[in-house]
Amino acid sequence: MKIGSSMFGRGVVCPQCGEKLTVPFESDPKAEALYQFMKRKRAEEKAAAPPAPAPPPQIPRQSTQPAPMPVATEPAATTLSTDASLEDLEPDEVENWIDQFWATVPETDEHGNRRGDAPHSSQYNEQPIAMEGPEITSALERFDQTRTLFRILLGIVFVTGFVLGIFAHSRYISFRYGRQFTADSSHAATQPGENAALGTLSYPGPDGRPRPDADAVILFLPLKNAPPILIGSEGLRPNDETFDPNGENAILIEEFGGMFQRTGADGTFSIPYKTEGRYLAVMISSHVKREDEKLDPAAIRRLKNYFLDPASLLGPYAFALEEYEFIKGQYQINHTF
Repeated sequence: MKIGSSMFGRGVVCPQCGEKLTVPFESDPKAEALYQFMKRKRAEEKAAAPPAPAPPPQIPRQSTQPAPMPVATEPAATTLSTDASLEDLEPDEVENWIDQFWATVPETDEHGNRRGDAPHSSQYNEQPIAMEGPEITSALERFDQTRTLFRILLGIVFVTGFVLGIFAHSRYISFRYGRQFTADSSHAATQPGENAALGTLSYPGPDGRPRPDADAVILFLPLKNAPPILIGSEGLRPNDETFDPNGENAILIEEFGGMFQRTGADGTFSIPYKTEGRYLAVMISSHVKREDEKLDPAAIRRLKNYFLDPASLLGPYAFALEEYEFIKGQYQINHTF
């Protein structure tokens, strides 16, 4: 079989045996000589052969599928000497030699690639491109800057809210305990001024009009601080003959941040304070006595944090306990027993 160079590497079908073959890239001198020998031999056989009989009539097939190709049996391996004359070879020996020759030629596909090798188009020897470039680095930097800015803004909002909350709470406490007027306690507030608590203590007279409660006692005791030792009652009670503003018990009250004063003839008092905070005000009348001789247990428990004998301090007189929070300013406190 003679094939041109344009068919190198392609698969063809042998017109004699029907086998699929791959055309080699190079021509073999032995194969060329064998091809010429076989060509002459086939020509002689064709000339000596009787005429072929007429073909039988064609019968239409029921199936359109082609008949299966016959399976070629593997012939016995034979060798062909290069010194032997091609004219002396038997046809079977020539065919065996052709089969052995094609077995040594590697099979290729239609693109000229050997079977089992990767195609030429899939070969890739370039280095992979780095995933991180200038654009990605710049985007990451912008993301970090945005996240940092967001954290700073969040911190500013948190601190601002915390400060405003403290300010609003302090203003509410000041209004609730220091500046609010209620009918129950008759507390009134003045405009902010000097740091002082001032006001009037009074009691109802026979005609129903309020009268000044002179020589009444008013104490302001800090809620957060406690005296180092409990304080006695001498010199602190209303109408106490041993009253002395510079006495031992009065000094003990001032040492832990408390304030003590007696009202004047008009029932007024004015007590400056140095420390801001919450205070327990103890107001004891000097003209009104309690109707109930029993003392309030809750009031006794609170006063036991400051005095040795709260019952002795209060005596038979009417009293009141109120809480105030003093911030910078002047607070007006009016109370009627």
